[in-house]
Amino acid sequence: MKTPGDTHKLMVCSVGGSPEAIVASITAERPAKVIFVPSPQTIDQIETGEDSILQRLQRAEYPLGPAQYEIKPVPNAEDLEECVRTIRGLEPEVMGWLARGGTGIGYAVAVDITGGTKCMSAALALVARRWPCEFCYVGGQERTKNGVGIVVSGRERFVHRVNPWHTLGYQSIEDATLLFNQGNYAAAALLLQEACRRVPEGALKRELGTVQQWVEIYETWDRFDHKAAAARVRNVQKNLNDLRHAFPGQTEELEKALLAAGEIVAELQSAEPTDRWVFDLLGNASRRARQGRYDDAVARLYRAIESAAQVRLQHYRFSDTGNVSLELLPETLQRDWQRQADAGVLKLGLQDDYKLLHALKDTLGTRFFELKLDDQDSPLSLRNQSILAHGFQALGESGFRALWDRTLRLLQVEEKLIPEFPVVGGIRRH
Repeated sequence: MKTPGDTHKLMVCSVGGSPEAIVASITAERPAKVIFVPSPQTIDQIETGEDSILQRLQRAEYPLGPAQYEIKPVPNAEDLEECVRTIRGLEPEVMGWLARGGTGIGYAVAVDITGGTKCMSAALALVARRWPCEFCYVGGQERTKNGVGIVVSGRERFVHRVNPWHTLGYQSIEDATLLFNQGNYAAAALLLQEACRRVPEGALKRELGTVQQWVEIYETWDRFDHKAAAARVRNVQKNLNDLRHAFPGQTEELEKALLAAGEIVAELQSAEPTDRWVFDLLGNASRRARQGRYDDAVARLYRAIESAAQVRLQHYRFSDTGNVSLELLPETLQRDWQRQADAGVLKLGLQDDYKLLHALKDTLGTRFFELKLDDQDSPLSLRNQSILAHGFQALGESGFRALWDRTLRLLQVEEKLIPEFPVVGGIRRH
């Protein structure tokens, strides 16, 4: 009987042609329950005959009663997909086992990948990598065939390891990569932060920390904290070997993206309106649209259009559109806007900015009106209808696409020139 402080362990074993290894593993682990995963050819080795696994456990003084084990055979031991499908079916039971427990009593899972075919062992490792579990393996101090055959009976050596994906951080990096490619930069950074917290000091902790810093470049950049992004670029550049180790095969691409990121965020730290700010807003709008956040995307397009006008007006010495002297305006606008002035000073909105550019015969102002962006039913009016502005409706993809197309035509920008965040693995998650 288990007492407080003990651990109730569920053991999942693939069963191959050598029952000695399974018996050695079970007697070493002493689980409360075992799930045997045999092939059609090895299923009889569990219960049938004097040399069965159950009989051997009986003789080893660790008998398993009927309620202490289950048999879940794979249909075809040489079909990886079928093996994975069968073992995935164990997940509810594994998670249910882990969810049990009372005061001071723990529930754990151990996975033994010693037996079975290569497909069975690979499938068990693939599925179990996401389980909070320990991996077990039975090796040997002596093997047949001059050391390359099976373990000699009685010479088994039990090897016990925690889940290697958790230990080495592979799973954390893999999960964070998926989140990163989906644009969930904050979630990716938080996942890596937690992984770093669990890992002891050493090379792995440093590698995870570097990957976390790399993710945070784009997380902070995505929320316009360019100063923090620039600091993280510098930190990652000091530890490039860690990044290379974490993402083998993409080193050149990621280093090139890192260099570009450093240059961009350094320039974006300036509070002065520049073309770089306009491009950054367009990139941010594109990312929000890929996430289906069209209200956010349209808000950023509106700001990009306004920013473009503010940048252009600097050439005419209108450095602050929120503080424009009436006497500096063209005469036609002085007459039209005189009543709006407060002590001879005006605050110009987006439409006003483009009216001023048009009056100055600037080509950007001309295109604004040629594209009919001043009309009440133009795509630009969507921003006012958005629930994030003055309306009460969520915007859809068609509205965003209409404004996106009109914005690129207004600014005469090719979509391929808008800065993109990198994609790990080469596949962007839309």
